Amino acid sequence: DELECKQCRSDQFKCATGDCIPISWQCDGQPDCADQTDETEHCRLRECGTWEFLCNSTGRCIPWGWVCDGEADCQDKADEHEDQGCKIPTCLFDQFQCADRTCISTLFYCDGDFDCIDKGDEPPLCQ
Repeated sequence: DELECKQCRSDQFKCATGDCIPISWQCDGQPDCADQTDETEHCRLRECGTWEFLCNSTGRCIPWGWVCDGEADCQDKADEHEDQGCKIPTCLFDQFQCADRTCISTLFYCDGDFDCIDKGDEPPLCQ
């Protein structure tokens, strides 16, 4: 069988189909192999290096420098959670921050629709 003969480089993962993908794509929460063998149950059992953070939802290991950087790298956003010591995010310049600290686009501020739970994006001055 020719599929079994194909070799992948040391920096690659070999899919069951015989295809080679970058090893960093294995257990990253996104199936890259046609047969999804890069995202199996073993991913959740994976251990990360001391310089890495484990995303529990997928088993993906990310660099510690990515934790609390304002960008969610774990599927469940665990790398941006208060439990990791992350500050509660503030909104970007083109966003409005609701009372519950969620962010909406400034396009939705005073647009006639309530987008914030507390309806704070539609104050009386909008009318």
